[in-house]
Amino acid sequence: MDQLGGGCAAEQFAKMRKEERKKHQKAWKAKVRFNSRWIIKITISSFKRLLGETLGSVKPEYIVVEIATKIVV
Repeated sequence: MDQLGGGCAAEQFAKMRKEERKKHQKAWKAKVRFNSRWIIKITISSFKRLLGETLGSVKPEYIVVEIATKIVV
């Protein structure tokens, strides 16, 4: 709802002028740092390519150790 112009209903958003809708969406994107998502996706993708997508460990404490070891290597 926040993306739809400060909590307005979808019907109200549909009645807004195109410029006003774009202004609300632009403000929302800046507020939630929406455009920063690609940086995170690239970083995770790089780690997966280098380290593999699967882990052999089952226990949470060993998962942390395995990830740390892969990063160091």
